[in-house]
Amino acid sequence: MRSLLLSALFVSISFSVYSLDYKHLASDTTDTGFFGNAQVSAKMIAAKHEFNENNMRGALTIYREVLEMEPNNESALYWTARCHYELKKYRLAQEYLDQALHVNPEIGKNNEFFQGKIYHRLARLDEAIASFEAFLKENEGKNSLDVEDAQRYISECRFAQEMMAKPAEVSVSNLGKEVNSRYDDYSPSITADGKLLVFTSRRANSVGGEIDEGSDYKFFEDIFYSEWNKETGTWSDAEGIEGEVNTPTYDAVLSIAPDGKQIFVYKNNLNSAGDIFVSTLNGNDNSWRAPEKMPRPINTSYFESSISITQDGQKIYFISERGGSGFGQGDIYVSEKQGSGWSKPENLGDVINTPFDEKFVFIHPNGKTLYFASDGHQCLGSYDIFKTEYVNGRWSIPINLGYPINTVNEESTFSLTQDNKTMLIAAEYGDTFGE
Repeated sequence: MRSLLLSALFVSISFSVYSLDYKHLASDTTDTGFFGNAQVSAKMIAAKHEFNENNMRGALTIYREVLEMEPNNESALYWTARCHYELKKYRLAQEYLDQALHVNPEIGKNNEFFQGKIYHRLARLDEAIASFEAFLKENEGKNSLDVEDAQRYISECRFAQEMMAKPAEVSVSNLGKEVNSRYDDYSPSITADGKLLVFTSRRANSVGGEIDEGSDYKFFEDIFYSEWNKETGTWSDAEGIEGEVNTPTYDAVLSIAPDGKQIFVYKNNLNSAGDIFVSTLNGNDNSWRAPEKMPRPINTSYFESSISITQDGQKIYFISERGGSGFGQGDIYVSEKQGSGWSKPENLGDVINTPFDEKFVFIHPNGKTLYFASDGHQCLGSYDIFKTEYVNGRWSIPINLGYPINTVNEESTFSLTQDNKTMLIAAEYGDTFGE
């Protein structure tokens, strides 16, 4: 199977805060005097505020100002490492953590958990395991989420070592500058004929061109498309889809129907808190009509995201965090067409769904092969992609697609061509253009 790559995945931010000794808030290595130290302290407080507000770039700017005044400020070095980790700049995170530890080895005390997470993301797996084991030894007998996670991460590291030792026979290549940008590009979805690709991007030329200052300080999402030229063997330059779908706020594609006549859209705004919408193609001018919110029982007051429709249009598979029938966070549900509406969604059960998070779902045009992203089955790290087959009225035990499709980082939005030979996947492999 040949795999094509869309660049960078949407950054999911974790906010667990590790212990840190603040008594060295201002470094003694630079003689800034009383007012200098006061200024440094004020900047450190401001930077931590931006960090807690999820404005990692803003926090980094302030930490850089501190380090210009006090190059050996251990706290600024440490929190710079934390910012880079949240931005998925893992090598920079390791670089700044090393500098912080060089200034004060004690700053890393009780932070083996953070060190282990960096090593894990850098695929330095032996070192990651050693860091997590050191963290567990220091916290022996304690019950906490970090202790549970450390045990789980050790298992992931060992599984990653196993998978990376026997890679799957696939080739991975970047889809190219025609589609990818230096910004986040993700949720690729391709029609059954392989001619039309739609995806979500947070690039500068989105409708309105505005930055979300209330969240992560990136451009708002828009839906873009690219068309395959069989004669030249290339994709056209990506453009925003035409019609009434994209707005100045968040508009993200969840999937395109196999026949290319419907696009499922995710909206999260004042009027819709995480709901699935559908837009239909206007055949007269190939523009997309204003998305309409899918009815109950598909959408609920809970979070719904990711949806995939069968080629005959009779079934939809989707992700929901609804209560009652769920096994964990997001679970995969199926609903069948009933007149102009949909049947009561049925949970796919605990063979597929886990106590953790099933995040993305794709039903192959054959209607019998289901692919999904999860962090609850055995993973190499973060979310991996799994495959299950519908055989004799039940879904088979999911199989991890293995390395190099799945890596120690997150792989969670994707689409496959009808011939099952090409997967388009949003990921942060080694040759990304940006995010």
